[in-house]
Amino acid sequence: MAELTPERTESLKQTLLARREALRQAIIEHLEQSDEQHYIDLAGEVRDIGDASVGDLLADLNLATIDQEINEIRRIERALERLREQTHAPAARPSL
Repeated sequence: MAELTPERTESLKQTLLARREALRQAIIEHLEQSDEQHYIDLAGEVRDIGDASVGDLLADLNLATIDQEINEIRRIERALERLREQTHAPAARPSL
């Protein structure tokens, strides 16, 4: 694999950090929406089985979305670790 220039490495790092932060914010929003829906349900807004089924489906979709976002954050963390290892790795010496 070709080595990245320091500029390209920094650009990639910043892109990964920005994406990680966007995912964290999305997860927070999903959890807040889920919490709000929970309180709505407790207040008696779900009136029939059909509404409950739709609510369950939406909750499941919300959890699946959060799971995907968490997995993407894990992949980003691994990529950032590989960038750190590359940055700190000793330069290969040319053979004589």
